[in-house]
Amino acid sequence: MKKIFILITTSLICLAFFFSNCQRHGQWMAFYENGIKWSECFYDKGLKHGSTQVFYPNGNLTYSGWYKQDQKDSLWFWYDDKGKEVDRRAYRMGVETGLVN
Repeated sequence: MKKIFILITTSLICLAFFFSNCQRHGQWMAFYENGIKWSECFYDKGLKHGSTQVFYPNGNLTYSGWYKQDQKDSLWFWYDDKGKEVDRRAYRMGVETGLVN
């Protein structure tokens, strides 16, 4: 299995990721121009699989959750730009199973 690491830098963001057999694989990250992480996600043979996090430009989380075989799975959390949790929902293999208090 051949793995390729790619780093792309533009004036707005920087991306770092791996390809394996022409598919996304492993950890994928993107960064704002100021170096703060924009997003992080994990892939397994082209499918989102594992934790995912997206951040505001100030570094606070926008949302976080977990993917299983490219489907939302487990608890997902959403936050405002000050870091306060504003929503949480449960998913099972891509289907929302309800709000969680």
